Amino acid sequence: MDLYSRAVVTLGAGRAAIFPLLVPGLTLLIAFATSGVVPTLAQRAGLAVVTLGFWLALRR
Repeated sequence: MDLYSRAVVTLGAGRAAIFPLLVPGLTLLIAFATSGVVPTLAQRAGLAVVTLGFWLALRR
């Protein structure tokens, strides 16, 4: 069983559906850490919105 299927079983479909939304943000952070690409203001704002939404969805 892959990790996403395990997350669906453990968290439920609604909460597990949030995890793919982290991919662009994590890609942004990895690019910054590995190649030094500085994110634009819009990219940082998008990362903040996604992170806030993720936190709000999982805090219950």
